[in-house]
Amino acid sequence: MTEPVTSAPSQPAPPVGQTTAARGSLTHEPVVVPPVRGELVAEVDHKPPDPRPRTLATQEVRLALAFTGGVSLAVWMGGVARELNLLAQASERRRTLSDAADPTTPDHDPLRRSYRRLLDLVDAEVAIDVLAGTSAGGINAALLGLANARNLDLGPLRDIWLTAGELGSLLRDPAEQSPPSLLKGDGRMLVALNEGITRLLGSTPSPAPPRATDVFITTTLLSPETSRFTDDYGTEIADTDHQGLFHFATGDLTSDGAVAQLSLAARSSASFPGAFEPAFLPFGADAGADGRHPDMAPFTNATCAHWAADGGLLANRPIAPLLQRIFDRSSDREVRRALLYIVPSTGASTAAGTDDLAVPMGLADALRLDLGAALNQSIAADLAAIKEHNDRIESVADTGLRMAALGNRLPSGEWLADAAAWRDYRARQGDWLVAPLVTEVARQLTTRGGQLPADWASAGEDRDVALRLAARDVVTKDWPTAPPAPEAVLEAAVSLGRPAYDSAKATLLRLLRHGRVLATTLDQRNFLAERGRYATRPLSDTGRSPLRSLVGGGLDDALQKGAVPPREFPELVTVVRALAREYADAQGDEQQLAEAWTSLAETYRRSAGLLRELVAACPAPTATEPRRQRRLPLRERRALVAADVGAYLDFLDDGDTVARFLDLHVAVRSVLPVLTQVAQPVELIQVSADTRSLLAPHHGTALTKLTGMQVHHFGAFYKPSWRANDWMWGRLDGCGWLVHVLLDPRRILSVLENDGVAPGSRAATFADLLGEAVERPVPPGFLGDLAFLDREDLRVPVSLPSTGALGRLAPPSPCPARTRPATTGSSSSTTCRCRTAATHSARSGRLTGTRRSSRSRKARSPRNPGGTGRSTASPSRSANVAAREPGATPSFSRTLRMRRGSRSTCTSQPQPSSRPHIQSLARQDGL
Repeated sequence: MTEPVTSAPSQPAPPVGQTTAARGSLTHEPVVVPPVRGELVAEVDHKPPDPRPRTLATQEVRLALAFTGGVSLAVWMGGVARELNLLAQASERRRTLSDAADPTTPDHDPLRRSYRRLLDLVDAEVAIDVLAGTSAGGINAALLGLANARNLDLGPLRDIWLTAGELGSLLRDPAEQSPPSLLKGDGRMLVALNEGITRLLGSTPSPAPPRATDVFITTTLLSPETSRFTDDYGTEIADTDHQGLFHFATGDLTSDGAVAQLSLAARSSASFPGAFEPAFLPFGADAGADGRHPDMAPFTNATCAHWAADGGLLANRPIAPLLQRIFDRSSDREVRRALLYIVPSTGASTAAGTDDLAVPMGLADALRLDLGAALNQSIAADLAAIKEHNDRIESVADTGLRMAALGNRLPSGEWLADAAAWRDYRARQGDWLVAPLVTEVARQLTTRGGQLPADWASAGEDRDVALRLAARDVVTKDWPTAPPAPEAVLEAAVSLGRPAYDSAKATLLRLLRHGRVLATTLDQRNFLAERGRYATRPLSDTGRSPLRSLVGGGLDDALQKGAVPPREFPELVTVVRALAREYADAQGDEQQLAEAWTSLAETYRRSAGLLRELVAACPAPTATEPRRQRRLPLRERRALVAADVGAYLDFLDDGDTVARFLDLHVAVRSVLPVLTQVAQPVELIQVSADTRSLLAPHHGTALTKLTGMQVHHFGAFYKPSWRANDWMWGRLDGCGWLVHVLLDPRRILSVLENDGVAPGSRAATFADLLGEAVERPVPPGFLGDLAFLDREDLRVPVSLPSTGALGRLAPPSPCPARTRPATTGSSSSTTCRCRTAATHSARSGRLTGTRRSSRSRKARSPRNPGGTGRSTASPSRSANVAAREPGATPSFSRTLRMRRGSRSTCTSQPQPSSRPHIQSLARQDGL
């Protein structure tokens, strides 16, 4: 049985006179609500399902987050961040608690408990490992990243936004002489950030170890960083760059010494022009004595002190900074990688009208549109980078497969890559390896300016080419020039460094992933997952590159040698050669690489037997369409995968395993461009407020429900109740998208196969399990959307736009209502006993059954501070009153009551939605 929704917060409720509802900014009086609200109690006999034990086949879902700008819309993004934090906590509890523990016993947070049940249902764990934010989104990225790395609860974030976003405290004194801005940046925002982080750190941390987390925050440098390059004729080209970037790694986020730097980085990223004054970023000895402006040198890409403005001026969609870190992440198990693009609104859905020469543009309009254009850059390049990455993975895999097939036609023991291929490989791979080194040398030479010797500054034409060739000669000096002899294979593989091993490891992991597609039992998938862990364990992720400090130290040593008698500076090429030797040594320890190659070969040999059995059990493929132009049914997909695995097995089993992996790596890299990558596709998922819901079916866009959309996105700063409104919507929207992400059709199918559920009963079984997890029965009509689970001739959908949502679970009209005594003194009221405000839905992401807006109550809606007389968002009493942490005022609970009268508040046709939501949000926020 589901537990009743009671008013039992984890902290005592404040007196009514001291609550937010008692302030003059709210438009209605607080109402006392009985402690037990029967209308929110579902009459369902399901009990929570037993927790699923974790195995090696448990899927890891890694989320990368990109928070965009939006001024006061940061409050909505803060609500999304809170849901992400709860999901990560639920996953951590699933990972650390005993498998025999009842998930309802140790965790008293109902929403986190619901996330835990969904994770059990799909046998998955969630990790947030890379975050990027710009402008107001940089603040949320900083706070969520800090909480994630330290395993902290992000509950205080709501009150941070309610207090720090108070317009009255942000405004400068009108009597101030020559104010640098309208609002206080250092005087209020920076202070509030430091106080908020201190409060966050004061919460009880989890005993779990720190989570691997990288946070990137963008800013705009008002004075540029300079660099110089040479063209093909040796002519020097000067370049300037105003894009600033902060990077905080796990060690930084878990160190108390970086708190002030994190606050300053977030403050500088949110320095909206005119609203907040520019932020000063000290570098080295320029650090301020006030403690609020620390040395930012270890965390920024800048090389000197700068004044900085809003990060959204040049990068309002901070996807690019985190892409490379995503691609560099390694894993020791099956990983699903998703990038959540968190943006409050996607903008206008219709094309802009054409301009008219007869309607001239005024100065004010031109300036406004100029700023708007600067803040609304296209993300086409970033989206293209993701698509290019995924396409490149397929290209490398396809090329490797074709190379293996060609190798199967050669006489036994003959190498695919001949001497010519090895020469091409040395040139391509060598240039790729030294490119970051030469670029960093050129950058640091430019910033040193007059400190350089005369012959360094004018190194002549083709300086960049000369430095690159010199560095490449050093790095590739010990590489083979032709296929090595059998007794020298391991030595040759080790000499090529970490990239060659990573390429071979990617090939093996691809084989094991294909094996999991062919596997049909939990034992088979556990065995393959265990082999994958052995393959990835020898060499761990290298983390932050020391390239910047390596180059800086090498240049400093060279300049110091020339500063003393006989004052002879070494040639720049000599300095770069020395740096290249040290750089090559940092690519991997030879002993560790030798052990890793040996372990990889042994892992393959132990896996090959099961892989051949799985291949033999699949029929030959019959599809004739090009590989990338079809979405195949499960049966045909498995047949195609089996054919690919068979080709790899035939190639790798012929001769020495290390030699075959090495040969395949050199053959592929000699014909393809060499780029840093991990063979891990990335899903791009937009999380926005532009979606309809059962809470407010007539408010389907951010413009109609978020107060932060008003007054050029400054609206939520006007009232605490408006910020609370946007916070609640952020939590509801974020909750819905996260459940939609978790209910992945491919994962559902794998879990049912692991559980040994036979085709023909899988859809019904999963429907029952989902009903237990969400504590309400799933209507039979949903079974049609799950038909692919029972029929291998159907395609597996990318997502479950309807079945993954329980938003249609509102009962049909007439609703089975129940008459109970009224709480307001009337004779009786008819209310619905369905779980309206705590519905577990994987579609709408909204609380259902709420009081609807009425034009007769227009005067109660928040007024538009812009002077229009009514709110653009027009939040009703139900939408205006938003999420409360435990200790909420009764007026917030009042908004979730059913409309009393002669008819039920449930409607027969709930509004369609594309999103999920889960139960208990109302209770978690004290509603």
